[in-house]
Amino acid sequence: MHRFLSLNRPTAQRHRLFSTQSAAITIADSAAKRINFINSKNADKMAFRISVDSGGCHGYQYVMGLTKEIDGEEDIIFEKDGARVVVDKISLDMCQGSQLEFVEELIGSSFQVTGNPKAESSCGCKISFNVT
Repeated sequence: MHRFLSLNRPTAQRHRLFSTQSAAITIADSAAKRINFINSKNADKMAFRISVDSGGCHGYQYVMGLTKEIDGEEDIIFEKDGARVVVDKISLDMCQGSQLEFVEELIGSSFQVTGNPKAESSCGCKISFNVT
């Protein structure tokens, strides 16, 4: 099931938006709440981008951050409770079936991609992984 959505773009540039119930990326309640909290402090509503790049100690690494830039040809937008997560098609192939979480620990808080079925192993920082 999908709908179309435009984020500060002309109507002609629409983006595919998936609900998290049928999504390739699941957004945990903790991540949705944190994205919405960050957006409540900013005038511009931003999406949270997940990308996969080569590098890190295991071959691939997640690159995450807030963005206003959405590519209508390459990006897929996932939404939960108003929080939007953007993943480009190439990165989606590397992390499909994963979940975005916001984890609070004694050593700090961070967004983490968890449960990646394509990751054979990952490092302790939970940013770098290798594929099966």
